[in-house]
Amino acid sequence: MNQRKLTRFQLFLPLFFLIFLITFGLVLGPMFFGVNAIPLEILFFLASAFTIAEFLILGFTWEELQQAILDKIVTGFPVIMIFFSIGILIGSWVISGTIPMLVYYGISFINVEYIYLIAFVVPIIFSMLTGTSWGSAATIGVVIMGIASVSGMNLGITAGAIIGGAYFGDKLSPLSDTTNIASIATGVNLYAHVSSMLYTTIPSAIIASILYFSMSFFYPPITTVDNLALTGETLTAISSLFHFNILLIIPPVIVLWGSISKKATVPVMIVSAFSACLLALIFQSYSWQDVIKTLVSGFDVSMATQVKGI
Repeated sequence: MNQRKLTRFQLFLPLFFLIFLITFGLVLGPMFFGVNAIPLEILFFLASAFTIAEFLILGFTWEELQQAILDKIVTGFPVIMIFFSIGILIGSWVISGTIPMLVYYGISFINVEYIYLIAFVVPIIFSMLTGTSWGSAATIGVVIMGIASVSGMNLGITAGAIIGGAYFGDKLSPLSDTTNIASIATGVNLYAHVSSMLYTTIPSAIIASILYFSMSFFYPPITTVDNLALTGETLTAISSLFHFNILLIIPPVIVLWGSISKKATVPVMIVSAFSACLLALIFQSYSWQDVIKTLVSGFDVSMATQVKGI
């Protein structure tokens, strides 16, 4: 591309324009001018058009801009592959019974007296294994919130612990989309990027753990509730849909091995997903059609109800 030197204002102008579009289109417009929020895709399109127009005015040719765009797409393609692999991985782990088993035993070991600390630690494990903070908060996080609600625990502290743990585990997971995007965008090795975050995330996690443990003494459960009685219905529902055994931990073990040995992310995820599919066919009551459907569009509870005759 043309090597002419640009001023800082010229470089930052597209960013300022994008900030203006987002501020007006999503905040000021709907709140103060009575206009509908503009879809984020349209805002990014307008910002892109503005940027291209600016650089054309500055003397760059369309061929140069097009090549720059293609170079960035090539650089970011591994992230697209990771997104694709994450969907397959999560779906295979669900239908194999791996994630349901983790949720089942995670719930079984919850002690309401230390639920704040548990609400922080358990989502960390889920996020690190699956690479998704939202998935962690939406599964085991929802269950923990339910237990905290019935136990009379402080829901604000519990929710904060769940979200904090989910995002902490997500940051350190080699399967995380945001972690991979950050390493690719900056041209840094994925595992070097994860290692660099340990200097700030580990101390903060230790401090948070101490605080959440201490909160159990300041905000104890209002009612004494038997954990199994609280969660019995949920545990029964999960166990009725899947058959659990020790071999179901093979898929996450493969991911853990890949992370420790610093193997390429996508191949490790594909191997883990393939092993989960085999486990689903061997130990669960689902057909190969169900497995393929899950890989494509996710697990549907209707599959289980049809198999179990519920």
